[in-house]
Amino acid sequence: MSEEKFIFAGAPYSNSAPLVDKLMEVDSRVRVINDHPSQLVADLNAGRADVALVPVVHLFNHPELVMLEGLGVAADGPVKSVLLKCNVPVREIKTVERDPASATSNALAELLLKKHYGCSVERAKSNADAVVVIGDRALLSCPAPAGDIDLAEAWKAMTGLPFVFAV
Repeated sequence: MSEEKFIFAGAPYSNSAPLVDKLMEVDSRVRVINDHPSQLVADLNAGRADVALVPVVHLFNHPELVMLEGLGVAADGPVKSVLLKCNVPVREIKTVERDPASATSNALAELLLKKHYGCSVERAKSNADAVVVIGDRALLSCPAPAGDIDLAEAWKAMTGLPFVFAV
């Protein structure tokens, strides 16, 4: 009789690796699949996964989901993997290009620009004043012309609290 396997959907990024990489060591019944954070709820709903690392924004938008307490991706300061890359000085930002892989980081960028920096922004598809970049693309990127804002660090500066990206 074979053991039942459990499929865990995670994100293929360095910031979730400590959680995802250890799952198969902790329990040999776990099989890990990777997808963009924005697709993980779809993986759950389509039956491709039993459990997923769900972006916080999606958790709020899907009340049928149940959070497992104590597991997630969070930051209590800078992370260098969730950036707003600024092509103009932050106070001049009027348009933001969203990262298609992360609803939570996009929402965080827009909230910080409005509440912390006092900017009124619109979404743009290209040639934006700033671009949200996450994951390994952010870690490997060169600084933007007007600098980068680490969104986790900016959240901590604005609220004094850690930020939870996914649960």
